[in-house]
Amino acid sequence: MSDPVVLRPVRTLEDVEFNDRSLAAALAEIPTAPPQAAAVDNLTLAAAASYQQAQLQQLANRLDELLNALRAAGYLA
Repeated sequence: MSDPVVLRPVRTLEDVEFNDRSLAAALAEIPTAPPQAAAVDNLTLAAAASYQQAQLQQLANRLDELLNALRAAGYLA
């Protein structure tokens, strides 16, 4: 599990830059593609589907964390 995103309430340009770096680092942790399967058989397809489902769940959880951090910092209502 990745570390929680920490954002500062925005009062200065330094706060904005800190938040930009924090969000960029958090987004960089999100995987963009699953590994390629070497052979296509039922077991491989099942493993790939399971991996993709796990990655999607991690992505959904991370996005929830990011949205909550943005709300807490006053970026979203």
